Amino acid sequence: MPAPERLPRNPRGFTLLELLVVLVIIGMMASYAVLQIPDHGDKAVREELERLRVLVRLAHDEAILDGGDFGLGFTDTGYAFYALDEESGKWAPLAADKTLRPREFPQAMIFQLTIDDQLVELKPKLPKKPQVFIYSSGEMTPFTLILQIDDFDAEPATIEFDELGRQPKPEQR
Repeated sequence: MPAPERLPRNPRGFTLLELLVVLVIIGMMASYAVLQIPDHGDKAVREELERLRVLVRLAHDEAILDGGDFGLGFTDTGYAFYALDEESGKWAPLAADKTLRPREFPQAMIFQLTIDDQLVELKPKLPKKPQVFIYSSGEMTPFTLILQIDDFDAEPATIEFDELGRQPKPEQR
């Protein structure tokens, strides 16, 4: 009996094993790529709040040490520190000060300012007088600022100062 003749192999596709290996590799690459995408939203909010916290503390300390009164005014896009001119009795933004200069929040950020449990309506232009007063006696207008990224699912972040320029701990609120 003659041996059966072998038919030539003409593969027409991939084996199941080959397809599974490719899918595993693609899945691993996709998960690695997702882990490498930085979360700019939360980081930007934290950075802005930390910057504001440090600047308010600096203005508070300067007011006490220098014996001058400062203020903080908000617009619908940012904020500016003010100084009280003792001679004229008028408030003026500190545009020339490198540290306490006016600042804008990034465009994607939205925020709410609350003073004395009242939501403050913010205008496009700086107000003539600041909304938050920082006195040389160490007192200041208590306020709360809530900041978040527009169209972002992250929780909003909050910064709060009491009437002595302190930040209440979460359990004290």
